[in-house]
Amino acid sequence: MKTTHTQGEWRVLQSCKTIVDTPKSTIIQKSLQLTDEERQANAKLIAAAPELLLRARQILSAIDYGILTKYQLDVVEGLERAIKQATE
Repeated sequence: MKTTHTQGEWRVLQSCKTIVDTPKSTIIQKSLQLTDEERQANAKLIAAAPELLLRARQILSAIDYGILTKYQLDVVEGLERAIKQATE
């Protein structure tokens, strides 16, 4: 599957405006309503996104769909929907 997002490594920065730095761009979060803790948590999540996407795809490729319980199948389908939402 082709990846169109900016390739990592993404880093969390401590600047009050710049929260994530990538090889090609800088992501800025500006909000007076968020606490520093919320901004830092958002930055960590954004910076981890490429690795999370890669690992989710790896999990899906390793699953044997023939032996899943109904609950496990629901979880897998949810993961597939999340990947689709993030990539389309």
